[in-house]
Amino acid sequence: MRLSALAVLGFCLAFVPTGSCASSLGNAIVTKATVYPGQRLTAGDLTVVALVKAPTIRYRFVSELDQVVGLVATRTLLPGRFIPLKSLRMAPVLKAGRRTRMELRSKGLAIGVTVVALSDLSSGQRGQFRNPASGKILTGVVRADGSVTADVN
Repeated sequence: MRLSALAVLGFCLAFVPTGSCASSLGNAIVTKATVYPGQRLTAGDLTVVALVKAPTIRYRFVSELDQVVGLVATRTLLPGRFIPLKSLRMAPVLKAGRRTRMELRSKGLAIGVTVVALSDLSSGQRGQFRNPASGKILTGVVRADGSVTADVN
């Protein structure tokens, strides 16, 4: 039984065009070396592996290279292991403690104020900010350029 499985695998690797044997199972992305929390992933850190058999893991893992390039690891990723989707996040645009500009909008009126981010935030994330002049805590959404928009009702 084991010999016939090896023979089929050998046939696939030798005579069938690349990707045809594992096309129904797909690919997985694994790291080449250990990636530590906070480290940004680059294409050089990753490699594509064709799945030979169906994975028995219960979590969703990365299957395409463009899904992860530029993201930041939230936990240690070991080489040759599947990368869980939950262990990656977008790189923060704003770091906690950094000053930024917040624009408050209400019915055509716009007011700009300097605020301090209370946590690391990525573009499109809602977060809390402190106004150093008044000490008030405001909530807003981070833009791609690092500025913040808040809607006042």
